Amino acid sequence: MGEVAEVSLEPFVTSTHTISTTSRREQQSLQVITVTVNPFGEAATATSASFRHGQSGDSGHHHIEPNPQEAWLPITESRKGNACSSVFHLLCSGIGFQALALPVAFASLGWFWGTLCLSMTFVWQLYTIWLLVHLHESVTGTRYSRYLRLSIAAFGAKMGKLLSIFPVMYLSGGTCVMLIITGGGTLELLSQTMYGDGSTHNAKILSGAEWFLVFTCLAIAVALFFHNLNSIAMVSLLGAITAVGYCTLIWVLSVTKGRPDGVSHDPSKTATSHAARIRGILNAVGIIAIAFRGHNVVLEIQGTMPSSTKHPSHEPMWRGVIKSYVLISLCIFPLAIGGYWAYGNMIAANGGMLGAFSKFHRHNTSKFVKVTIYLLVVINCLSAFQIYAMPALDNLEFAYSSKKNKPCPGWLRKGFRVFFGGLTFFVAVALPFLGSLAPLLGGLTLPLTFAYPCFMWIAIKKPRPNSAMWCLNLGLGSFGMGTMHSSPEHPSREPMWRGVTKYICSNFIVYISSCNRWILGIWKHETQHLKVCRGHNIPATSDKLFKRIPNLRHASFGQLGVRLQQQENNPCPGWLRKGFRVLFGGFTFFVAVALPFLGSLALLIGGLTLPLTFVYPCFMWIAIKKLRPNSAMRYLNLVLGSFGMVLSILLVAAATWNIASKGMDANFFHPH
Repeated sequence: MGEVAEVSLEPFVTSTHTISTTSRREQQSLQVITVTVNPFGEAATATSASFRHGQSGDSGHHHIEPNPQEAWLPITESRKGNACSSVFHLLCSGIGFQALALPVAFASLGWFWGTLCLSMTFVWQLYTIWLLVHLHESVTGTRYSRYLRLSIAAFGAKMGKLLSIFPVMYLSGGTCVMLIITGGGTLELLSQTMYGDGSTHNAKILSGAEWFLVFTCLAIAVALFFHNLNSIAMVSLLGAITAVGYCTLIWVLSVTKGRPDGVSHDPSKTATSHAARIRGILNAVGIIAIAFRGHNVVLEIQGTMPSSTKHPSHEPMWRGVIKSYVLISLCIFPLAIGGYWAYGNMIAANGGMLGAFSKFHRHNTSKFVKVTIYLLVVINCLSAFQIYAMPALDNLEFAYSSKKNKPCPGWLRKGFRVFFGGLTFFVAVALPFLGSLAPLLGGLTLPLTFAYPCFMWIAIKKPRPNSAMWCLNLGLGSFGMGTMHSSPEHPSREPMWRGVTKYICSNFIVYISSCNRWILGIWKHETQHLKVCRGHNIPATSDKLFKRIPNLRHASFGQLGVRLQQQENNPCPGWLRKGFRVLFGGFTFFVAVALPFLGSLALLIGGLTLPLTFVYPCFMWIAIKKLRPNSAMRYLNLVLGSFGMVLSILLVAAATWNIASKGMDANFFHPH
């Protein structure tokens, strides 16, 4: 499951995941099978290899033939890292724009509960990092240098990918999108401060999307010069210095310049009702949770270090974790406490500390200080972009090298970086309000930080039931996941799958029960026509629904009968058939009332569904009928199908261009 997974052919060995350790005889010749697993679900490949299992005269560690593919990928291409480089990477990825929102969480929780939640979360996530560091090479000869592969090793191929693919990809690509939004917006503030005294009506040099493009081009330019994770250590050092610098500058200046008039530290004044109070508390917990991000790159950072049985990689890695998180705590705690003291309930949910400082102290702060802060933020975003982009780039190169069985050429590596930068830029321009969804997305990825490492420890290390470590990890990991037990007779993946099913169902119930707040919030503003266009943010009461309802449209209630028939192995009863029809009709009615502007998206939706009419039938005929090459029917269907695909792409591009340039009137729950 990791970089090297050996299966011994000796008759006395029964494990399929570990190298035999029962025989300690020197110079024992073993025949092993190296199994590499594709995290995207492709077929595993097995190659036979032999090695000498013994001790050398001077080093005293096992000689293991590594998987050659690991030397081709950007995360594990260079294994010359050390404790210092891990400190740089962890600081750069661990401190960032998400920490600037911590005073917003304190505004809903207050002094005591805010400090308590922040402290408990800090200790909890530090413990899960300790688990990940020691699980990195928990099996002799096998190193798990990617979070997804460790998840597959612990929970099985099917469930490991189900649990980890979305959180890992979001925390890689989604974080890069947020870095573009934050960095591009800060570049705009920097230009306004330098050439227009910070006013929004002077020196409007570029639009918001154009500043996003400038930042993306800078990030891609930096990525083109560094081909692996270890090579960006100096970039991470620069990012770490700037992160510590602007966090310290912001809270020190906010405290020394005094509090604005009317600041209150009473959490009850931030909510107008009990429902709003509960919602604020839950959002505050989500903000605190996502402030400690970076678990998805911990294993990757440790994968850049050399390792042997005499000097395992977890020793320098843990030293780096301790040093970096001491500095992180010295930045985050004063930032949260000082920011809440300075701004209280007047801090904006969207802007965080940076927005509050710009709003209240823009006129009594020198231009040099403001430019310095903005420049530090931009440099930190550029540096963090390189770290968080590595897992996505590694997956792209992994797919290529697995298919071609050779390293990715240099021109293609650069192409992958340009492609990834362009994709994240497109998402940042299309969804500039993504920052307001931070509590929601943070909640979806929360298990990756706080729950999965605990269950991984139980599944891989197999501690004695009812022992201290077993109870501790089971209790911590049961956050939203359910309890389970792992033993040879009852593998962990079976109860884990039941726990995941309960977890998904419980989240679905929570989301459905939360819909009344979103519906009531938008119904209250039903007379307001929301302008959704480039550079405009959607209000918090509507953006969550705007994100969710299109996803619900993809659900086909006609499949409910098929699923029931497959589960029960009998026909769907008549009363349930009628119930499905009533349910589907009610759902379509709800969508029609909630999204009366859906007709204005006809060109975009029509372009997306165009291949169903003009393309797929032609290609289906070629694939099924097996037409003779160079025949008239084959050419006809090939030309028509290709032309239909090009037409579909052009229609989608035209519709997207039209929405981006002219905007769209999104009048929720107000049909004309």
